[in-house]
Amino acid sequence: MGLTGELEELRTHMEAAERSRKAAESELHEASDRVAELTNANSSLSTQKRKLENDIQAMHVRAHQGCSGAGRGGRRPPLFSTGGTRPQLPLTFLD
Repeated sequence: MGLTGELEELRTHMEAAERSRKAAESELHEASDRVAELTNANSSLSTQKRKLENDIQAMHVRAHQGCSGAGRGGRRPPLFSTGGTRPQLPLTFLD
């Protein structure tokens, strides 16, 4: 019974090691997926940040141009453009 007992003990340890390996592999896949998600989010946020920084820079330039032109009787350009059209309000409140 000594050899059979040792064999059974080794089999039990081997099964436990296999379960641990599978759990570690699963955690690795989950961590890899999370890293990919965070990398994509970081890239998207970096792109948005660059766009906002460019927008701010453009507003500073336009504000500076407007200030320098206003002193010579020039008209200040608007900081935000409405595309040349004014929003129309509905006149239903007059009914």
